[in-house]
Amino acid sequence: MSRLLSADISLSYYKGDYVFWHAKIEIEAGKIYKLVGEIGSGKTTLFEALTLINKEWQGDICGANPKDFKPQYSMSFLTSEPVLFENRTVKANIDYALKVLGKKGISNEYLEAVVSRFCLEEKLNAKVKKLSFFDKQRLAFLRAYLKNPDIVFVDDMFLNAPSEAEQDEIDKIFEAFDFAGRTAIVATTGLFPKSVSPDYELRIENRSIVYKKL
Repeated sequence: MSRLLSADISLSYYKGDYVFWHAKIEIEAGKIYKLVGEIGSGKTTLFEALTLINKEWQGDICGANPKDFKPQYSMSFLTSEPVLFENRTVKANIDYALKVLGKKGISNEYLEAVVSRFCLEEKLNAKVKKLSFFDKQRLAFLRAYLKNPDIVFVDDMFLNAPSEAEQDEIDKIFEAFDFAGRTAIVATTGLFPKSVSPDYELRIENRSIVYKKL
């Protein structure tokens, strides 16, 4: 099994206490990892460092300054609050994603099928800021689906879904994405998507990452 990520991580923020200290993480292709830890334990910090969303960490990743870390994998980071162009339409957000991807191998028929897969075909001309929270997540997942990255980082999707009905909506989005056979790290403080079967649990404890095969 090929290894997509192997790292020794020590991170702190602006001379604060270390969130991680020589924490070791190893990610194999085609495996699903369930990342667990209390709120504030460092799940989002880990994702932000490994996806280069935030480079302002002190410390090192594999002996290099976090600002100089160069991932050897393509990735998508799906946050608990979707990051989209709020004042533009759903279609414009998709077109931008396609532009970044270079539209390689993406036919109109395939694109229509993906839009339908995420139940957004009737909302293409709607501005993102007018969408429901769940439609925004559908759009974020759709863009990641089109990218088909080496690793998908998913940050606590149930954080903003307190009711059972809202949790069911999140589950449907995960089911549409279809994580089977993908490489993903899915963070949670409690609930986990029903359609995703993790191979390993990664638990953040005492600034380290503890592995458990499931």
